[in-house]
Parts: sequence; structure tokens; C-alpha cells
Amino acid sequence: MTVFRTLFFAPVVTSAVAWAVVWRFLLQRSSGINGGLALIGLEGPNWLREPEWAMLSVIFTRVLKNVGINMLIFLAALQNIPREFDDAARVDGANFVQRTLRVTIPLLSPTIMLVFLVTLVGSFRVFDHIFLMTGGGPGTSTNVLVYYIWFQGFRVFQTGYASALAVALFGIVLTMTALQWLLRRRFVYNED
Repeated sequence: MTVFRTLFFAPVVTSAVAWAVVWRFLLQRSSGINGGLALIGLEGPNWLREPEWAMLSVIFTRVLKNVGINMLIFLAALQNIPREFDDAARVDGANFVQRTLRVTIPLLSPTIMLVFLVTLVGSFRVFDHIFLMTGGGPGTSTNVLVYYIWFQGFRVFQTGYASALAVALFGIVLTMTALQWLLRRRFVYNED
């Protein structure tokens, strides 16, 4: 169990720059993952240079880097659920699926909400992976808002426009956070 947790949590404590650079090499056309695929007779795409694969590759590496922290939060929440609830449902004749859907998930709803909120806000600030792996390309296929703000401010030197975009991004994140905070009353289990 310790090895499993360590393997999933190790990317979280790894430098984002090192993580992105290593994955950029792993996703090259002629080596890395494609080299392994070639050994078994398969030809992989040019992961970071084909528009239909570039964003998926960045998303995959970003999710893989952050899945460990979410796993840790869920493990802590699962260990914090009193065993009596599950035992009572079992005595009442509930099977595993019923116990999961009607006991465990409602008790995990505050944690699910927290992880969803943190992941959503984190997805709006993805810059390092885009910058280091694709540079916003090929074309504009991986040009996300934060990268576009950086590009406008530091490459084109349209600082006023970049600042306006940054304020708009703040407004979007604030609105989504407030909306989720208001919706928590409907979807999050409350012990009161």
C-alpha cells in the first residue's frame, strides 16, 4: 500500500518544469513512447506536433501529475468515514453498490466538491505545461487563456490587453467558484 501511494504521489512533489520536460522527450516522434510502440510493431502519432493529439497529451500529463494529491485527499476522507454507517447499511441488507451510492458517496460529497473546485481552478492556471511542452502550438491547438495572456503581455507587449484578459480570467474563476459554493447546498451532504 505504501509503494502504491508513493508511486501516485511522487509526481506531485516533482518539479513541474522537470515533469513537463521529461514528458516532452517521452512524447517525441521517434523515441520515448513511440519507440516502445515501434518494438511491438505499432506506429504512434507525433503526440505534441499534431493538433488533434497535442492538447490530449498535455491534459494527460497534467492529470497524471496532479492525481496524487486528489488520491491523498480521497484516502483521508474515506478513512474518516465512521465504519458504523457502513455496518448499519449492511445489517439493513444493502449490497456493496447500494452502500457505495447511498452511504459512502453522500458522506464523501464535501470532499468531492473540494477536489472538483481545486481541480477546476487549477485547470484555469495551466501555463507551465503548455509553455514547456508545446509553446501554444501546433498552430493554436494548445493556446489556453493563461498562455494567451502571457503571449499578449510578454511577446506582443500588449500589456493593457493582457491585463484586461487577466481581470476577465479572475472574473471567470470567481464566478465559477461562487456558483459552486452556492450549489454545494444542493449536492453536498450536511450532517446538521
